[in-house]
Amino acid sequence: MGVIEDLIAVKVSTGASLTIDVLLIVTVVAIPFAAFSELVVDRADFQFVPED
Repeated sequence: MGVIEDLIAVKVSTGASLTIDVLLIVTVVAIPFAAFSELVVDRADFQFVPED
């Protein structure tokens, strides 16, 4: 789902046609951010602001 949203954002913001090259670039850029989000940010013990 994230890649589709990113493709829509690229299309709307740049007007580029959606080709296989654009799909590959968006996928290569999106996967590390998705992995970081799932493995680090979404952890139950992750605290953005430390408790006192």
